[in-house]
Amino acid sequence: MKNILSQSMARRGVLAVIPASVIALFLGDGASAADAPKLKCTKVGQSVIYRNKKFTCVKKNSKLVWNKGVPVKASASPKASASASASTSTPSTPTDQVKVAQSGDVAEGGSKVVTVSGKPVVLSRSGGNLTALNGACTHQNCAVEPSGKILVCPCHQSKFDWLTGAVKQGPATRALPKYEVSENAGAIYVKI
Repeated sequence: MKNILSQSMARRGVLAVIPASVIALFLGDGASAADAPKLKCTKVGQSVIYRNKKFTCVKKNSKLVWNKGVPVKASASPKASASASASTSTPSTPTDQVKVAQSGDVAEGGSKVVTVSGKPVVLSRSGGNLTALNGACTHQNCAVEPSGKILVCPCHQSKFDWLTGAVKQGPATRALPKYEVSENAGAIYVKI
């Protein structure tokens, strides 16, 4: 009798664990939603899109940190915009591209650093066309920062052209790699 009772309790324990496992599988790890961008916060007001949230750099206790982030609304159905980049082959958004910013986030003649899959990406707009460059310096992988029409590595002062990624000043010797970029329905998409 004692053996039958212990077997019955063991079955109940297994049956209790199964629903909890299924729930955990669908809800996922809650800690990942609180992740902050991997890119270093360098100036107050700097903003990046990371994991479908827009984070802004703020000063807290005399340190620069990312705020908690604001969810970014996804567009209902992407459509081609009048300012679509010449580098895109179709007006629809390819499934292998990631939404990284709103079109209004990158002004004409300006640049913006965003984080895509944990990597810094520099978006620049000139003549209505967008470019996307890997934002990690080819010297030692420090994140570059826009400074006018130049991208500057704060670690060793390498300088790159803001549109082509070409090296303007070393110690870096290789250009920043380019990414495919498109603009649809007021959003910017990058293929990494």
